[in-house]
Amino acid sequence: MAVSRNTGISMSRPLGVGAVLLMALAAAGCLLPSFDDLGCDGSCGGSGSGGSGNGGSASAPCGVDGVLIDGPGDTPYCIGKTEVTLLRYCEFLDAVVDEVELERPAVCDWETFEELTECLVTDDDICAAINQTCNDPGHENGHLPAVGMDWCGAAMFCLWDGKRLCGRVGGGHDDDPLRSEWVGACKPTTETPECSDSGCVDYLDTEGAGSTCEGGVEGLFNMVGNVSEWVDNCEGTSGVSDYCEPRGGDCFEGPAEATCSTVSAPRPRRGEGASLGLRCCWDP
Repeated sequence: MAVSRNTGISMSRPLGVGAVLLMALAAAGCLLPSFDDLGCDGSCGGSGSGGSGNGGSASAPCGVDGVLIDGPGDTPYCIGKTEVTLLRYCEFLDAVVDEVELERPAVCDWETFEELTECLVTDDDICAAINQTCNDPGHENGHLPAVGMDWCGAAMFCLWDGKRLCGRVGGGHDDDPLRSEWVGACKPTTETPECSDSGCVDYLDTEGAGSTCEGGVEGLFNMVGNVSEWVDNCEGTSGVSDYCEPRGGDCFEGPAEATCSTVSAPRPRRGEGASLGLRCCWDP
């Protein structure tokens, strides 16, 4: 179920853009309208494509979207205050549909624009939430964290937004917890029952991005629980079949899984999840 500007979207699984979106919805029988009907008309929230991550100042080096973290070796970096919202992700989808030239990691050369706009979540309600939000920027679901994209969709979103998927401090893969941008920003004070296990039944029960669970870093929300998050933490560089380990746990998991130090079950780079989202990192 490839998506293009003049063809309908066949979905196999709900939420998210990425190669996963299409295949899953097709299997579930959930269809989105054509992206002509789904388009955001450039008004789905956020500050536009290409570089909102570098708009800081001396007083606010990470701008309005992020918080400054003192990394190891005197290497500061910025991390998103919240998970990327569904509303913001709609802008990215709109750019994909408009065939904007998108920067992509080399390991994602295989993923086409059509695959990026596929829905890989099998829950019809999640598909509907995406559809409704992209059609109506003021929709109540817009504040929810975006989910359902594959790793390449997450990585390409961050690049499109002038940022990067959180990885290793100073650059590279998140293969060392002591130098992990994500782990360095997550503080144990976030590991409370309220944050790590909200008892949600499905995606629509998740908390709005930035609404709960401020941790040990002021202004940083939902690092654990709510939805788990893609990071640049994959084994292999072959592409589709590489396995990646998201961080943070989600509201469907218990406190043991939703911590700063644990990782979620490995997912293929072309995988997805109804409770798997993202946040981005960037240089101040």
